Amino acid sequence: MVLQIWCKGGYADKQMCKCADEYKRDNVRIGKYADERMGFTKIYTFTSMHTPEKENLILKLSFQFALDIIEFTEDLESKRKYNLANQLFKSGTFIGANVREAQGFESKADFVHKLKIAYKEAEETGYWLQL
Repeated sequence: MVLQIWCKGGYADKQMCKCADEYKRDNVRIGKYADERMGFTKIYTFTSMHTPEKENLILKLSFQFALDIIEFTEDLESKRKYNLANQLFKSGTFIGANVREAQGFESKADFVHKLKIAYKEAEETGYWLQL
């Protein structure tokens, strides 16, 4: 995965744009959506340590778990257990959503925070499954 930093105007200096505060300004873009046609200049490229070829097991398992939860809650709804199905659906699918969201982390603390939320949702899901 490649992250690119694009700058416009007087911010074409690499050192200025590396500052986290500069990322929030209108004349700095991070990602692949800014280009020369918009008046931006690519000034820095990061290469992620995670390669796309490597399978992310937690993403795969949390997604499969969400699919299993959806199927199970549909069975619960057919048995008219709507409240339980609703709670289980929310917490069970939110695990994978937080794991996926953590992949776009802004900092290590952000990554850890998203995974902690996923863990809490997994604990809640375990409770609803015990019922």
